[in-house]
Amino acid sequence: MAGSNGPSPSSSSSKKEKAAREKADSGSTAKRSGISAAQSWMVREFKDPSSVKYIRQKLEQGIASPKDSEQIKNDRFFPLLLIWLPKETQQATQAFPLDSQWQGIQPVATFRGSWTDPNAMYLAIKGGLCNVSHGHMDVGSFVFESGGVRWVEDLGADEYNLPGYFSPDEERWKFFRLNNLSHNTLVIGGKLQNMEAESSPLTEFESKPSGGHAVIDMSPAYSGQAGKVLRRADFNRDSKMMTLSDTITSPKAPVRWAIMTKAEIKINGSTASLKMDGKTLKVMRNDQHGGTWEILDAIPTMPDEDQNEGYQILSFTAPTAEKLELSVTFKP
Repeated sequence: MAGSNGPSPSSSSSKKEKAAREKADSGSTAKRSGISAAQSWMVREFKDPSSVKYIRQKLEQGIASPKDSEQIKNDRFFPLLLIWLPKETQQATQAFPLDSQWQGIQPVATFRGSWTDPNAMYLAIKGGLCNVSHGHMDVGSFVFESGGVRWVEDLGADEYNLPGYFSPDEERWKFFRLNNLSHNTLVIGGKLQNMEAESSPLTEFESKPSGGHAVIDMSPAYSGQAGKVLRRADFNRDSKMMTLSDTITSPKAPVRWAIMTKAEIKINGSTASLKMDGKTLKVMRNDQHGGTWEILDAIPTMPDEDQNEGYQILSFTAPTAEKLELSVTFKP
Protein backbone atom coordinates (compact mmCIF):
# COMPACT_ATOMS: atom_id res chain seq x y z
CA MET A 1 0.00 0.00 0.00
CA ALA A 2 1.13 3.51 -0.75
CA GLY A 3 1.65 6.21 1.81
CA SER A 4 4.02 6.98 4.66
CA ASN A 5 4.55 4.89 7.77
CA GLY A 6 3.54 7.71 10.05
CA PRO A 7 1.61 10.95 10.34
CA SER A 8 2.41 13.92 8.19
CA PRO A 9 3.85 17.10 9.72
CA SER A 10 0.62 19.03 9.22
CA SER A 11 -1.91 19.09 12.04
CA SER A 12 -4.80 19.20 9.60
CA SER A 13 -5.39 17.85 6.11
CA SER A 14 -7.35 18.81 3.03
CA LYS A 15 -9.92 16.73 1.21
CA LYS A 16 -7.26 15.87 -1.35
CA GLU A 17 -4.97 14.50 1.38
CA LYS A 18 -7.83 12.53 2.90
CA ALA A 19 -8.60 10.94 -0.45
CA ALA A 20 -4.95 9.93 -0.76
CA ARG A 21 -5.07 8.26 2.66
CA GLU A 22 -8.19 6.34 1.75
CA LYS A 23 -6.45 4.99 -1.34
CA ALA A 24 -3.53 3.83 0.81
CA ASP A 25 -5.81 2.04 3.28
CA SER A 26 -8.16 0.63 0.65
CA GLY A 27 -11.30 2.59 1.49
CA SER A 28 -14.05 2.41 -1.12
CA THR A 29 -14.86 6.10 -0.66
CA ALA A 30 -11.76 7.12 -2.60
CA LYS A 31 -13.50 5.87 -5.79
CA ARG A 32 -10.31 5.86 -7.81
CA SER A 33 -11.03 4.24 -11.16
CA GLY A 34 -7.63 4.80 -12.78
CA ILE A 35 -4.42 2.83 -12.54
CA SER A 36 -1.36 3.19 -10.34
CA ALA A 37 2.37 3.03 -10.98
CA ALA A 38 2.49 -0.21 -8.98
CA GLN A 39 -0.06 -1.80 -11.30
CA SER A 40 1.95 -0.67 -14.31
CA TRP A 41 5.09 -2.30 -12.87
CA MET A 42 3.28 -5.55 -12.04
CA VAL A 43 1.78 -5.86 -15.53
CA ARG A 44 5.18 -5.25 -17.10
CA GLU A 45 6.77 -7.91 -14.90
CA PHE A 46 4.13 -10.61 -15.44
CA LYS A 47 3.84 -9.95 -19.20
CA ASP A 48 0.23 -11.12 -19.47
CA PRO A 49 -1.21 -9.87 -22.80
CA SER A 50 -4.72 -9.41 -21.38
CA SER A 51 -3.38 -7.30 -18.50
CA VAL A 52 -1.27 -5.20 -20.89
CA LYS A 53 -4.30 -4.44 -23.01
CA TYR A 54 -6.43 -3.68 -19.95
CA ILE A 55 -3.99 -1.31 -18.27
CA ARG A 56 -3.32 0.65 -21.44
CA GLN A 57 -7.06 1.00 -22.06
CA LYS A 58 -7.56 2.23 -18.48
CA LEU A 59 -4.83 4.82 -18.94
CA GLU A 60 -6.43 6.09 -22.17
CA GLN A 61 -9.82 6.31 -20.45
CA GLY A 62 -8.28 8.10 -17.47
CA ILE A 63 -6.61 10.73 -19.61
CA ALA A 64 -9.89 11.34 -21.46
CA SER A 65 -11.91 11.64 -18.23
CA PRO A 66 -11.91 15.07 -16.51
CA LYS A 67 -12.23 13.43 -13.08
CA ASP A 68 -9.48 10.84 -13.60
CA SER A 69 -7.17 13.20 -15.47
CA GLU A 70 -7.24 15.49 -12.43
CA GLN A 71 -6.14 12.56 -10.27
CA ILE A 72 -3.38 11.77 -12.74
CA LYS A 73 -2.17 15.36 -12.69
CA ASN A 74 -1.87 15.28 -8.90
CA ASP A 75 -0.28 11.83 -8.73
CA ARG A 76 3.41 12.21 -7.90
CA PHE A 77 4.04 8.62 -9.08
CA PHE A 78 2.60 9.17 -12.57
CA PRO A 79 6.08 9.46 -14.20
CA LEU A 80 6.87 5.98 -12.86
CA LEU A 81 3.62 4.69 -14.33
CA LEU A 82 4.78 5.87 -17.75
CA ILE A 83 8.31 4.52 -17.30
CA TRP A 84 6.97 1.09 -16.36
CA LEU A 85 4.05 1.07 -18.80
CA PRO A 86 4.37 -2.14 -20.87
CA LYS A 87 4.51 -1.97 -24.63
CA GLU A 88 1.36 -2.90 -26.48
CA THR A 89 1.38 -6.48 -27.67
CA GLN A 90 -0.10 -8.01 -30.79
CA GLN A 91 -0.52 -11.41 -29.16
CA ALA A 92 -3.98 -12.91 -28.93
CA THR A 93 -5.52 -11.99 -25.59
CA GLN A 94 -7.41 -14.31 -23.32
CA ALA A 95 -10.26 -13.24 -21.11
CA PHE A 96 -9.43 -12.53 -17.48
CA PRO A 97 -10.40 -15.36 -15.11
CA LEU A 98 -13.54 -14.64 -13.12
CA ASP A 99 -11.95 -15.77 -9.86
CA SER A 100 -8.48 -15.34 -8.40
CA GLN A 101 -6.40 -16.15 -5.34
CA TRP A 102 -3.43 -14.17 -4.07
CA GLN A 103 -1.30 -15.96 -1.52
CA GLY A 104 1.21 -14.41 0.88
CA ILE A 105 1.09 -12.86 4.33
CA GLN A 106 -2.07 -10.94 3.32
CA PRO A 107 -3.93 -13.52 1.19
CA VAL A 108 -6.97 -12.44 -0.80
CA ALA A 109 -9.54 -14.32 -2.89
CA THR A 110 -11.87 -12.65 -5.39
CA PHE A 111 -14.93 -13.88 -7.29
CA ARG A 112 -17.13 -12.17 -9.88
CA GLY A 113 -20.13 -13.04 -11.99
CA SER A 114 -18.87 -11.30 -15.12
CA TRP A 115 -16.29 -8.82 -16.39
CA THR A 116 -18.78 -7.17 -18.76
CA ASP A 117 -22.06 -7.04 -16.81
CA PRO A 118 -22.03 -3.98 -14.48
CA ASN A 119 -24.76 -5.63 -12.38
CA ALA A 120 -22.82 -8.84 -11.79
CA MET A 121 -21.98 -10.05 -8.28
CA TYR A 122 -18.51 -9.44 -6.89
CA LEU A 123 -16.84 -10.72 -3.73
CA ALA A 124 -13.39 -10.11 -2.25
CA ILE A 125 -12.32 -11.69 1.05
CA LYS A 126 -9.00 -11.58 2.93
CA GLY A 127 -7.02 -13.35 5.61
CA GLY A 128 -3.62 -12.12 6.77
CA LEU A 129 -2.63 -10.18 9.84
CA CYS A 130 -3.09 -6.69 11.25
CA ASN A 131 0.28 -5.67 12.68
CA VAL A 132 1.79 -4.20 9.50
CA SER A 133 2.12 -0.65 8.19
CA HIS A 134 -1.37 0.73 7.44
CA GLY A 135 -2.82 -2.58 8.62
CA HIS A 136 -6.29 -3.00 10.14
CA MET A 137 -7.83 -5.75 12.26
CA ASP A 138 -9.70 -7.05 9.23
CA VAL A 139 -8.87 -10.76 9.13
CA GLY A 140 -11.85 -12.48 7.51
CA SER A 141 -13.34 -9.21 6.27
CA PHE A 142 -14.96 -8.97 2.84
CA VAL A 143 -16.78 -6.67 0.44
CA PHE A 144 -19.78 -7.70 -1.66
CA GLU A 145 -21.47 -6.10 -4.66
CA SER A 146 -24.42 -6.92 -6.89
CA GLY A 147 -26.70 -4.90 -9.14
CA GLY A 148 -24.04 -2.22 -9.38
CA VAL A 149 -24.33 -1.58 -5.61
CA ARG A 150 -21.67 -2.15 -2.96
CA TRP A 151 -23.77 -3.66 -0.18
CA VAL A 152 -20.97 -4.61 2.21
CA GLU A 153 -18.45 -1.79 2.70
CA ASP A 154 -14.93 -1.27 4.01
CA LEU A 155 -14.59 2.10 5.74
CA GLY A 156 -10.90 2.59 4.96
CA ALA A 157 -8.57 4.90 6.86
CA ASP A 158 -9.24 7.59 9.43
CA GLU A 159 -7.28 10.81 10.05
CA TYR A 160 -3.57 10.00 10.06
CA ASN A 161 -2.86 12.83 12.53
CA LEU A 162 -5.03 11.38 15.31
CA PRO A 163 -2.80 10.96 18.39
CA GLY A 164 -1.36 7.45 18.45
CA TYR A 165 -2.74 6.51 15.02
CA PHE A 166 0.60 4.95 14.03
CA SER A 167 1.60 3.87 17.51
CA PRO A 168 3.26 0.42 17.52
CA ASP A 169 1.39 -0.69 20.62
CA GLU A 170 -2.24 -1.10 21.73
CA GLU A 171 -2.98 2.62 21.44
CA ARG A 172 -3.47 2.34 17.67
CA TRP A 173 -6.26 -0.19 17.99
CA LYS A 174 -8.57 2.04 20.00
CA PHE A 175 -9.60 3.72 16.74
CA PHE A 176 -12.86 2.33 15.42
CA ARG A 177 -11.89 2.19 11.75
CA LEU A 178 -8.75 0.21 12.54
CA ASN A 179 -10.13 -2.58 14.73
CA ASN A 180 -12.45 -5.50 13.99
CA LEU A 181 -15.48 -3.76 15.55
CA SER A 182 -15.84 -1.82 12.28
CA HIS A 183 -14.99 -4.60 9.84
CA ASN A 184 -17.08 -7.30 8.20
CA THR A 185 -15.77 -10.08 10.40
CA LEU A 186 -16.25 -11.64 13.84
CA VAL A 187 -15.92 -10.21 17.34
CA ILE A 188 -15.69 -12.75 20.17
CA GLY A 189 -16.66 -11.51 23.61
CA GLY A 190 -16.20 -7.89 22.56
CA LYS A 191 -12.45 -8.43 22.16
CA LEU A 192 -10.14 -7.27 19.40
CA GLN A 193 -8.31 -9.59 17.06
CA ASN A 194 -4.86 -10.66 18.23
CA MET A 195 -2.46 -7.88 17.19
CA GLU A 196 0.58 -10.17 17.52
CA ALA A 197 -0.89 -13.12 15.62
CA GLU A 198 0.76 -14.82 12.67
CA SER A 199 -0.93 -14.56 9.29
CA SER A 200 -4.33 -16.25 8.85
CA PRO A 201 -3.93 -18.31 5.66
CA LEU A 202 -6.15 -18.89 2.66
CA THR A 203 -6.34 -22.68 2.97
CA GLU A 204 -8.79 -23.54 0.18
CA PHE A 205 -9.63 -22.00 -3.17
CA GLU A 206 -11.73 -23.39 -6.01
CA SER A 207 -13.00 -21.83 -9.21
CA LYS A 208 -15.49 -23.48 -11.57
CA PRO A 209 -17.82 -22.15 -14.29
CA SER A 210 -20.75 -22.36 -11.84
CA GLY A 211 -18.89 -20.50 -9.09
CA GLY A 212 -16.20 -21.07 -6.51
CA HIS A 213 -15.27 -21.02 -2.85
CA ALA A 214 -12.52 -19.89 -0.49
CA VAL A 215 -11.67 -20.79 3.11
CA ILE A 216 -9.75 -18.57 5.52
CA ASP A 217 -8.32 -20.14 8.69
CA MET A 218 -8.82 -17.21 11.07
CA SER A 219 -7.66 -19.15 14.15
CA PRO A 220 -4.46 -17.09 14.64
CA ALA A 221 -6.45 -13.84 14.79
CA TYR A 222 -8.65 -15.26 17.57
CA SER A 223 -6.03 -17.18 19.55
CA GLY A 224 -7.03 -17.29 23.20
CA GLN A 225 -10.64 -16.51 22.28
CA ALA A 226 -11.60 -19.78 20.53
CA GLY A 227 -10.08 -23.09 19.51
CA LYS A 228 -10.42 -23.00 15.72
CA VAL A 229 -12.12 -20.36 13.56
CA LEU A 230 -12.79 -21.03 9.87
CA ARG A 231 -14.60 -18.73 7.42
CA ARG A 232 -15.82 -20.13 4.10
CA ALA A 233 -17.31 -18.10 1.24
CA ASP A 234 -19.34 -19.91 -1.44
CA PHE A 235 -19.95 -17.85 -4.59
CA ASN A 236 -22.64 -19.28 -6.88
CA ARG A 237 -22.84 -17.77 -10.37
CA ASP A 238 -25.77 -20.01 -11.36
CA SER A 239 -28.09 -19.12 -8.47
CA LYS A 240 -26.59 -15.61 -8.13
CA MET A 241 -26.16 -16.07 -4.38
CA MET A 242 -23.25 -15.96 -1.95
CA THR A 243 -23.13 -17.84 1.35
CA LEU A 244 -20.75 -17.09 4.21
CA SER A 245 -20.17 -19.91 6.71
CA ASP A 246 -18.24 -19.59 9.98
CA THR A 247 -17.19 -22.58 12.09
CA ILE A 248 -16.04 -21.58 15.57
CA THR A 249 -14.85 -24.33 17.91
CA SER A 250 -14.88 -23.73 21.69
CA PRO A 251 -15.56 -19.98 21.69
CA LYS A 252 -14.96 -18.56 25.16
CA ALA A 253 -17.68 -15.91 24.78
CA PRO A 254 -20.62 -14.95 22.53
CA VAL A 255 -19.71 -14.34 18.89
CA ARG A 256 -20.82 -11.22 17.03
CA TRP A 257 -21.26 -11.50 13.24
CA ALA A 258 -21.49 -8.14 11.45
CA ILE A 259 -21.34 -6.24 8.17
CA MET A 260 -20.98 -2.52 7.47
CA THR A 261 -23.46 -1.03 4.98
CA LYS A 262 -24.90 2.22 3.69
CA ALA A 263 -28.18 0.55 2.78
CA GLU A 264 -31.55 1.02 4.43
CA ILE A 265 -32.20 -2.06 6.59
CA LYS A 266 -35.48 -3.76 7.45
CA ILE A 267 -35.62 -6.92 9.56
CA ASN A 268 -38.23 -9.66 9.28
CA GLY A 269 -37.41 -12.68 11.41
CA SER A 270 -34.28 -14.42 10.14
CA THR A 271 -34.08 -12.20 7.03
CA ALA A 272 -32.74 -8.66 6.74
CA SER A 273 -33.64 -6.71 3.60
CA LEU A 274 -31.15 -4.10 2.42
CA LYS A 275 -32.34 -1.39 0.02
CA MET A 276 -30.22 1.12 -1.86
CA ASP A 277 -30.35 2.85 -5.27
CA GLY A 278 -33.65 1.16 -6.09
CA LYS A 279 -32.15 -2.32 -5.55
CA THR A 280 -32.77 -4.92 -2.83
CA LEU A 281 -30.50 -7.51 -1.23
CA LYS A 282 -31.77 -10.18 1.16
CA VAL A 283 -29.40 -11.29 3.92
CA MET A 284 -30.74 -14.59 5.26
CA ARG A 285 -29.61 -16.36 8.42
CA ASN A 286 -29.55 -20.12 7.88
CA ASP A 287 -28.33 -21.49 11.22
CA GLN A 288 -30.28 -21.95 14.46
CA HIS A 289 -27.66 -20.94 17.02
CA GLY A 290 -29.66 -18.08 18.49
CA GLY A 291 -29.27 -14.33 18.50
CA THR A 292 -31.45 -12.02 16.43
CA TRP A 293 -30.62 -9.44 13.79
CA GLU A 294 -29.73 -6.01 15.17
CA ILE A 295 -29.04 -2.64 13.57
CA LEU A 296 -26.17 -0.83 15.28
CA ASP A 297 -24.76 2.62 14.62
CA ALA A 298 -21.22 3.05 13.31
CA ILE A 299 -20.31 6.02 15.50
CA PRO A 300 -16.90 5.74 17.18
CA THR A 301 -16.25 6.58 20.82
CA MET A 302 -14.00 9.59 20.18
CA PRO A 303 -15.36 12.77 18.54
CA ASP A 304 -12.15 13.40 16.58
CA GLU A 305 -12.59 10.17 14.64
CA ASP A 306 -14.56 10.07 11.39
CA GLN A 307 -18.21 9.77 12.46
CA ASN A 308 -19.06 7.43 9.56
CA GLU A 309 -22.15 9.31 8.52
CA GLY A 310 -24.60 7.21 6.52
CA TYR A 311 -23.23 3.86 7.69
CA GLN A 312 -24.96 1.22 9.80
CA ILE A 313 -23.92 -2.16 11.15
CA LEU A 314 -26.13 -5.20 10.56
CA SER A 315 -25.26 -7.86 13.12
CA PHE A 316 -26.34 -10.71 15.35
CA THR A 317 -24.63 -12.27 18.37
CA ALA A 318 -24.67 -16.04 18.79
CA PRO A 319 -24.44 -17.30 22.38
CA THR A 320 -21.51 -19.40 23.53
CA ALA A 321 -21.63 -23.07 22.53
CA GLU A 322 -19.19 -25.95 22.23
CA LYS A 323 -19.23 -25.41 18.46
CA LEU A 324 -20.90 -22.73 16.37
CA GLU A 325 -21.65 -23.17 12.68
CA LEU A 326 -22.99 -19.82 11.52
CA SER A 327 -24.37 -19.44 7.99
CA VAL A 328 -25.64 -16.36 6.15
CA THR A 329 -26.77 -16.17 2.51
CA PHE A 330 -26.75 -13.00 0.40
CA LYS A 331 -29.43 -13.09 -2.29
CA PRO A 332 -29.81 -10.14 -4.72
